[in-house]
Amino acid sequence: MPDIDSWEVPIACFGCHGTYAVAFKHYRSGVVFYCPFCQTSYVVTTAMYANLSRTLRQFHAEWTRDFEQFQQKRQRELQDFEERQRARLEAFSELLKNMSHDFKPPGAPRKRAWIFG
Repeated sequence: MPDIDSWEVPIACFGCHGTYAVAFKHYRSGVVFYCPFCQTSYVVTTAMYANLSRTLRQFHAEWTRDFEQFQQKRQRELQDFEERQRARLEAFSELLKNMSHDFKPPGAPRKRAWIFG
């Protein structure tokens, strides 16, 4: 998410109906913007700035909160996955260890068979 001051604010020119954008850090009360197409002036009023600022900050806060929740959820899922995989690996290692004890390769000492079985 880009910094709130670098967010591009679209401005619709009422003279030529073109659209251009300025960074939010430049969009302040009393600032005059000139359309790059027809040079018509656009003056930012206090009400315009307050409305846009409130809307942008609210959206930015919601976006950041949702992104942080998503990151926390992913981190928990990753930790759970790692724990499950670690447990599987330990169980598999134990299985391999038990299998190596059960195998009797040729030439290994064995208990003598009793006469009746």
